Amino acid sequence: MEDTELEECLEAYATKGKGLKRGRGLWHRFSVFRCEQCEGQRFQAEAEIPIRSRSLCFVGVLSLHCSNCGTTRIAQRVTEGSSRRKETLTYRPTCKCGSTEFLVADFELLFESDLEECSSYGACTRCGKCQLLANIK
Repeated sequence: MEDTELEECLEAYATKGKGLKRGRGLWHRFSVFRCEQCEGQRFQAEAEIPIRSRSLCFVGVLSLHCSNCGTTRIAQRVTEGSSRRKETLTYRPTCKCGSTEFLVADFELLFESDLEECSSYGACTRCGKCQLLANIK
């Protein structure tokens, strides 16, 4: 699939997943990640999550590795209260088709300009299937 098709598919998936109905003061921002070095849009994602996290939402680090040049960037970083290093589990999202390459975007839900929720979604670059990578409330 072309990147523009993947972007449209990903935004539709994210909007539907949030069950959005525009109302007074409610709006969203959708932004696709681009590599800071080569402007590429295809990434392998890696989530590092504390094993004993008590949070119901994403706590940890979501890193993106550019498929073109190998540059790594942090997409989301959320830590719990303690600054001590905890045991972590590393998870590498994989599509059902076996691909690990995604077009990744942040979907921010805002209410009267305050951030309510931020989610990172990925669209598989091989088959186009979308999935949630991380969700912060």
